[in-house]
Amino acid sequence: MRRKVPAGKRFGSLVCLVPRGRRTKTDGTPCKNIAALCICDCGNLTAPDIYNLLAGKVNSCGCQQGGKPVHGHWGTRTYRIWASMKGRCLTPSAGGYSRYGAKGVTVCERWLTFENFLADMGEAPEGMSINRIGGATLYSPETCEWASNATQARDKKRTIWVDFAGEKMCLADAAIAAGLTYGNVFARYRRGLRGEELFASRHAYLGRNQFSD
Repeated sequence: MRRKVPAGKRFGSLVCLVPRGRRTKTDGTPCKNIAALCICDCGNLTAPDIYNLLAGKVNSCGCQQGGKPVHGHWGTRTYRIWASMKGRCLTPSAGGYSRYGAKGVTVCERWLTFENFLADMGEAPEGMSINRIGGATLYSPETCEWASNATQARDKKRTIWVDFAGEKMCLADAAIAAGLTYGNVFARYRRGLRGEELFASRHAYLGRNQFSD
């Protein structure tokens, strides 16, 4: 009887995603054993032999040495960002997958390895996280940058664009230019206010409306 590895079952640092199929020999003929596609706690994808997996002979992708990944970045902020990026794009059970992987956002092959990601992006600067420029559907050296939360908010497809003082700008920047908080301006926008009413001073706005921000 063919042995199976159920999806979601954990083997040490590995969690099985799906059986990938039979391995092939160098001459192209199929091997007896079947490989299972797994994701390691470090974020790497690997396909160990099912029988070795069930026998406890394999319990990580090979990244572990003395209990820690050999690259020495286990637990760092940059490593957590990378692992989270891979998880939400490649692992259906990961948080955020419905907004990323399920919508076609993926990771380039080079960045499936942390060392390559680190070489291309460097350490994550304080207060910044990874941003896909222009809402690209691929995480790669060509499409990503380290950016502040404000920059990322301006780069999202759902950013609200308005006219302020004859210039087109995102609502967040317009609120700053008007000397108002984003929360107040956004609340007015949702109420349907536009133009001068949207950016009127708080005093003038409250004088013309029976409700407050």
